[in-house]
Amino acid sequence: MGYLAPEQLHGKPIGGDADVYALGMIARELGADAHSELPPMFIALVDRMLATDPGQRPTSAEVREATAWLCSQHGAQPYTFTPPVTRSRVPRTSELADAVSGEIVSARE
Repeated sequence: MGYLAPEQLHGKPIGGDADVYALGMIARELGADAHSELPPMFIALVDRMLATDPGQRPTSAEVREATAWLCSQHGAQPYTFTPPVTRSRVPRTSELADAVSGEIVSARE
């Protein structure tokens, strides 16, 4: 249950904010060993993703933009996602996880 957002644990309605929380938990676990090597802005982003109040968490678009910016600052290539032209959709948590984990891996190198 470590990846469940607090609102989900309390049976409250959930949305994309819960996915951002879960991704933040994954990012925290992936970066735990390299915490001192990670950019402070990345650590701050993960902290925001883990906010108890869903309204204080960044949106998935903000996470994607921040991650892309961080990658550009550290010479890493961000994961790029091109949605299908025929329909619009929000990127899946796994797609965001790829972008975040890419930042963590590049910070370790």
